[in-house]
Amino acid sequence: EKSGILNQTQELAFSNYKTFIQTAECYREIFQQFQKTEKSLEGLLDKVPGFNASCEDFMKTCGEIKAERQINSVSLAKHGQTLQLLEMPQLMDNLIREGHYDDALRLAAYVRKLNKTHGNIPIIQKLCEEIEECWKGLMKRLSWELHSELQLPRCLQVVGVLRRMGVLSELELRLKFLQARDSWFTSVLKQIPKDEPQHLNKVIDVYRMHMFNIITQFRAVFPEQDSILATNKQHFNDYPILHEWISNKVCDFVACCEREMPENGDIVSCLEQVMYFGQSLGRVGADLRGLMAPVFIKKLTNSLSYQIRQTSEQFVADMDKFSLETTSVSSTQPQLMDNQNELSPPEGLINYFPLGRYTNG
Repeated sequence: EKSGILNQTQELAFSNYKTFIQTAECYREIFQQFQKTEKSLEGLLDKVPGFNASCEDFMKTCGEIKAERQINSVSLAKHGQTLQLLEMPQLMDNLIREGHYDDALRLAAYVRKLNKTHGNIPIIQKLCEEIEECWKGLMKRLSWELHSELQLPRCLQVVGVLRRMGVLSELELRLKFLQARDSWFTSVLKQIPKDEPQHLNKVIDVYRMHMFNIITQFRAVFPEQDSILATNKQHFNDYPILHEWISNKVCDFVACCEREMPENGDIVSCLEQVMYFGQSLGRVGADLRGLMAPVFIKKLTNSLSYQIRQTSEQFVADMDKFSLETTSVSSTQPQLMDNQNELSPPEGLINYFPLGRYTNG
């Protein structure tokens, strides 16, 4: 039985040997494929972490792109408002140059409010810096206007803007105002040529016109100082800033008159102008006519003394050349002298020309 089974097996193997060979080749090929698959899986497993990181980077990049797209979409939607913000410095500069100071102040206040609420945004920070530069430019322009000829309405506007800016205290504002107006006043005086024949008269005119205007402007822009006149409730010294300035200007004016008033010139014309100037300042409690009286008395005394001295010297010279022998007195002289006006020199002096010249002198 064993031998029979062995023979059957041999016969089966002999008849199906091709099948067994094919089966062995298939097994070998499958085994090789499995080895390749195992190696590929190992390579895949090695690359999976990198792929995972790349996917995460891709997702992150997609998120950033999406966020930027959203920002760009919002920026596009807010393009008009953004453009208005970027144009604010230029707008404020134009407002300042055109003199629209109130609008410039409102714009600056709005930008500062934005800086408080959105100060972390770079564009707002840059905008605030540019507006601050315009703010400084506004200060310089206002200061320049105070250093120029200024009418009262414009003066009220300029000081009002400075007060609203809040950069200067009330006392500093008054000091700056007087310093600026005094600087302009001094520049006007310096423009008068020194060799001008009527230099003193023009100086008096400048003092008369502009000093009164400056005092009026000061009292208008600082209304609490409603008067510098001494009253029962007020005293001139209650306003030391303005009082000190007026005192200095009056002293400068008196010194100028003492220095430049001609000894032998037209003193009467200067006197009339000074009296008119003092009367004008009297309306604001700064009448200087009492201070000028000694100046004119001194100048007139010196002029009279000089004239008498010159006339006396001329009389002595004439007497040296005069001879009584050459003089003949007309017999009608007494009659002519009787008809003379009491205020007119006697005609008899014609024959005595030294006395006539001395009398005229």
